[in-house]
Amino acid sequence: MEKLLNEQKLLENFGKDCRYLQLPRKMDTIPFLLVNTDKFSHFQAMYNRGLTPFFRIESLIPSTCCAKLRLLKPSNLAGRYTNCVSDLYTLQKTDVCIHVNLCCFVAIESLAPQLVDRTPPFMEVKV
Repeated sequence: MEKLLNEQKLLENFGKDCRYLQLPRKMDTIPFLLVNTDKFSHFQAMYNRGLTPFFRIESLIPSTCCAKLRLLKPSNLAGRYTNCVSDLYTLQKTDVCIHVNLCCFVAIESLAPQLVDRTPPFMEVKV
């Protein structure tokens, strides 16, 4: 988790102070899933409109093996809520954060940073 936090900080600062490098958009999040020790299922947390298994690390306390995580709201291509990885099109940061003990998890599955704030493609409606 410490490596993930360090890489996320590098991503946040990538391209800053560059005069000629133009990035399509700023990326500051490496989204991930946590796998529970029991049943090896994805850990989910509740926010105002449902459950989400998608998170962003905000801070880490190595001495206690705890982390502050921001919940990410998942949406499918149509912009509707989904918590299914196979239907996922975009993730949006929420204002909700939780604290977790990382010893309760057996794995971290990182996802592509491009999923965060991804805009849906233009879709023409046929009449």
